[in-house]
Amino acid sequence: MAGDSKVDPHERIEAAKKISSIEADKFLSAFVQETWEPWDRFEAAEKIHDPKMRETACLDLALDTKLPDELRLQAALLIHDFYLDKKYSILLKIAQNPTSINHTR
Repeated sequence: MAGDSKVDPHERIEAAKKISSIEADKFLSAFVQETWEPWDRFEAAEKIHDPKMRETACLDLALDTKLPDELRLQAALLIHDFYLDKKYSILLKIAQNPTSINHTR
């Protein structure tokens, strides 16, 4: 199922909730790396239980300049303990270009 691109992203997230949290975190982390709709990737990153894995996934999203700045900002704001130096660098870059933030999801 993890490699089946025909499965709805929301179904995959729901399936992850039904397995152990370690396996779910691995599943969701892999999901974030795939080329799904950006906000689905963000939603998956938010649901990772392990703090380091969650922040790593959020960092990956925040560093991806192909993603909308609003999503990158939200991902960076979920970084609290790890990668703080990178978090502030990302926030500074986004703040220097505030017109790029689209306030619609």
